[in-house]
Amino acid sequence: WPEWPQSSTRMELRAAAADLRHLEGFLAAVGQEHAVASLPWQDARLSRFAGRQAAEVARIAHRIEQELAQWAGEAEGA
Repeated sequence: WPEWPQSSTRMELRAAAADLRHLEGFLAAVGQEHAVASLPWQDARLSRFAGRQAAEVARIAHRIEQELAQWAGEAEGA
């Protein structure tokens, strides 16, 4: 295997954060459906729920990114 610029753990966490950011965007889009389309009240409620969940996912992704940034200057393997 080639030499990786970061440990596999850091790369996996970066991938997880990227996946969460994608999910955040998807949920945010679903969260806007009630504002741009005529939905049955049940779906409108679910749309607003999705918007709130996008914010929760964003907080998790941000926390992972913060943790990675905190240790960015540390030498690998330390």
